[in-house]
Amino acid sequence: MPSVREEAATLLAAALWGTSFVVIKYGLSFTDPFLFLFLRYVAALLAVLLAYSLLGKKPDYSLLRQRVIFLLAFTTALGYLLQYAGLIVVSAMESALLVNTDVIFVAAMSYYFLHEAFTLRKGSSIAVGLLGVMLLTTGGTLSILNFRTITGDILSLMAAFMWALNLIINKKAVGRWRLLDIVFALVVWMLLLLSPFLVFSNTAITTPVLLVSSATGIFYSVIPYLLWSYGLKKISATSSAIILLTGIFFAALFSFVFLHERLSPVELLGGVFILGAIYLSARETL
Repeated sequence: MPSVREEAATLLAAALWGTSFVVIKYGLSFTDPFLFLFLRYVAALLAVLLAYSLLGKKPDYSLLRQRVIFLLAFTTALGYLLQYAGLIVVSAMESALLVNTDVIFVAAMSYYFLHEAFTLRKGSSIAVGLLGVMLLTTGGTLSILNFRTITGDILSLMAAFMWALNLIINKKAVGRWRLLDIVFALVVWMLLLLSPFLVFSNTAITTPVLLVSSATGIFYSVIPYLLWSYGLKKISATSSAIILLTGIFFAALFSFVFLHERLSPVELLGGVFILGAIYLSARETL
């Protein structure tokens, strides 16, 4: 059985990633995805190196030669590029809805690649979770979605597929090496993969750009990734994805507190459904 600590770590990661949609949407209003992402991972690398220094340890450079780490970095880079590009067109809440459909892809991938049983409880929790996401983000009517921005929708759905694939790959990496070493190798590869895209950037490096990218690098890259990976040690890939659905709930709460947006009764009902999905997932036996 997954312990409370693993579930709590995954839930905290969901909270951080959920609020990131609003922060990233704000950052993209004065910078482009390419510079934003690169600076984000420069800050992440500095944070990881600081962690090594505080712990009195050194990075394991051998992980840079591991194929699974490269694939993890590749899917992460592509997932973020697609998600950021989609966020330029669609709203933060619409992006959150579409990106979180990765749970559908995870259920199928984990069955074939990780040989996880697709139980009735797992299927029910996915259905309940997705229903909650739909109610919370649309208020019960699909007309809130701007279908004219079909390009942004497609990009967001492609990002969802990449995040599902990323979760499956990460499941194979967790437990083989120290988490901090995985993050170090991942961040280094991310910077190498993202650097060629800087030629498409037309934004100057200003103080607001540095502040937002640094904040996302630390609070939305390093910290939640460590928490999420820690949870994956004992939580199945599909269950992890279901718990991460609560990121939508936290995104809505973040908007309510800081942007003074109110939730309708239907949206609140969506939050209840999401909590129900977490309950079903938490009771699942591996």
